[in-house]
Amino acid sequence: MSKLRRISVLLFAALPVFGQAEGNLLDEIVVTAVKQEQSIREVASSISTLTAEDLQTISHVHITEALRRVAGVWISRGNGQEHLTAIRSPVLTGAGSCGAYLMMQDGISLRAPGFCNVNELFESSSELVERIEVLKGPGSDIYGSNALHGAINVITPAIDPGLNRVRFEAGPYDYFRTRYSFSGESFRLDASGTTDGGYKDDSGFDQHKLLLRYQHPKATTTLSYTNLNQETAGFIRGEEVYKDSGSKRDNPNPEAYRDARSFRLISEIQGQLGQGKVIWKPYLRSVGMTFLQHFLPGQAIEENGHDSIGLQSIWTNAKGNLRAGLEMEYTQAYLKEIQSNAIEGSAFLEETIPPGKHYDYDVDAQLMGVFVRREFAASDQLSITAGLRFQHTRYNYDNR
Repeated sequence: MSKLRRISVLLFAALPVFGQAEGNLLDEIVVTAVKQEQSIREVASSISTLTAEDLQTISHVHITEALRRVAGVWISRGNGQEHLTAIRSPVLTGAGSCGAYLMMQDGISLRAPGFCNVNELFESSSELVERIEVLKGPGSDIYGSNALHGAINVITPAIDPGLNRVRFEAGPYDYFRTRYSFSGESFRLDASGTTDGGYKDDSGFDQHKLLLRYQHPKATTTLSYTNLNQETAGFIRGEEVYKDSGSKRDNPNPEAYRDARSFRLISEIQGQLGQGKVIWKPYLRSVGMTFLQHFLPGQAIEENGHDSIGLQSIWTNAKGNLRAGLEMEYTQAYLKEIQSNAIEGSAFLEETIPPGKHYDYDVDAQLMGVFVRREFAASDQLSITAGLRFQHTRYNYDNR
C-alpha cells in the first residue's frame, strides 16, 4: 500500500501582444486552459488549437499528421498507430514517458492517473473530433502532476441539426477508411472504420471508433468507443542497413501484435452555485490492452487494463477571476505479464528474465484533488495568475 500527496503552486504573468491591432485578434474560445470556456486572449498559458476545418483538411491517418502542425509539439510515429510524444521537451521513452503529458478527451484523461500508456492517443477519437487543443508548458494547478510538460485535449463535436455525411477514402497498401456523421436536434452519431495492410511485411491494423452525443439544455452526455487490432512490425537492424533498399519492407517481428479497446461515458452538467457558475462532470472509463513486447528480451505478453468512475467539478465566480475545483476518482486496475520461452542470450539475461509469470497483480487506486486559481489585473496591460493544488493518491496492490 502506498500514498502520494502533491502540492503544486503556479504563478505567472500574462502580457498582451503589442504591435497587433486589437480588432485583428480573433476572439477564439478554448476550454483546456481552465476546464471551461475562455477567450484565448485571456489565457496566460501558451495554447494552440486545430480547428474542425484544419482536421478536415488534414484528414489524418495517424495523430502525428495533425499535431506536427502545432509549434513546440512533436509526435514520433511508430508502427501502426503507436507514437512517442514531446511537448516543449525531449521525446521521452520508457517508464514515465507518458506520465509527463496529460492526454484527454473532453477534459477527462484518456487513462487513469498512474496507469497511462505511451501510445494512448490512439484511444482518443481524434479522427472524429471537432477540435484539438494543446496546452504547452506546465498546467499542474488545474490538472495535477501529469501535465508536467503540457496537455493534449481532443474535443468531441457538437450537435449539428441536419448533418448527414459519409466519406470514403482509399490509399496504397490496402488502406481504406469510412467515416459517417449524422445529427438531429439533440442527438449526434459519428463513426469510423479503418483498415491498413501496412507498408512492411506482416503488418497493418484494423481500427474502429464510435461517438454518440445527447444534448439537453443543461447537460450533455457523450459515449465513445475505440477498438484497435494491430499487427506490429519491428525495426530492421544492422550496420548501414538503411542503405539496403531490399530490406526496407522486412519485418523481423512478424509475430508482434497489439490489441486495445476503450470505452468512456462523460456527462457535463451546468448550473448555478451562489453567485457563480458550476460545472459537474461525472464519468466512467474502461480500457484494456494486450500486446507482445517484441522490443524486449524474452518477448513477454502483457495484459493491462482498468475501470474507473470519477467526478470533476469547477466553480467560477461572477467576475470570472476566481476558480475552484474538485476531482475524485476510483480505479480498479490489473496487469499481467507472461513469458512463454526461455531467452537465448547472455547468462545475465537468462538468469534475470526467466520464462513464466513476471507480473500478475490487481491494484485499487483512489484520487482526490482540489485546486484554486485567482487572476489579478495589475494594470490594463498586465495580469497575474496564481494557482494552488492539493492532490492525494492512494494505491492498494494485490500480488497474485
